[in-house]
Amino acid sequence: MSDRVLRGNETVLLIPAYVDPLGNAQAIHSNGLTPLTSDGLTTTALNHWIPVTSSGHPNASGGGNVSCAVKDDMTLGLTDSEADTDRVICDVGQVEELTTKQFEAAMTGFRDKDLTANGAYNLFNKLTFAPDVPYIIAHRIGVKQTELAVVGERWDYYLVGTDVQIPAYANGANITVGQTFIPKNIVQFAAELTA
Repeated sequence: MSDRVLRGNETVLLIPAYVDPLGNAQAIHSNGLTPLTSDGLTTTALNHWIPVTSSGHPNASGGGNVSCAVKDDMTLGLTDSEADTDRVICDVGQVEELTTKQFEAAMTGFRDKDLTANGAYNLFNKLTFAPDVPYIIAHRIGVKQTELAVVGERWDYYLVGTDVQIPAYANGANITVGQTFIPKNIVQFAAELTA
């Protein structure tokens, strides 16, 4: 018998990001900046944002844990990478070198009936309302949303910018807002937390 991951054990963080002039991404949190390296982020950076689960939290203006506001139809993952197939005359066969990792990130968040309520739905709405806001999406599977990050866990990281929200209204259905994030071509997949 094998163990399986139960539904509902998934975490999605929107971590505010700073991208320096050289294109290096850094997570913003209360202790300053943490670079997004090949090992991902640190537990300090992640654990600052995991408890931010509602728009009423003191740190909610910058980022937060939107897991419980995101509809279960999220698209978040790698797609086909771009490749350089240019050959030189010395090459014997076909040449292909991966140049840019590609991914897609799209989420639908529920809207709260009361736009002033301190809840998870308004947190998602607030964080994704304006276009061109840089975030690192941190994604973890297999652990409850509110559990703090620990060394040894595997996280995926996607550098994105927000686009314009798309509201959705239908008779007898929940009101939602869609956010198709703009990929910024920095992704760390299955990075193990080392610190």
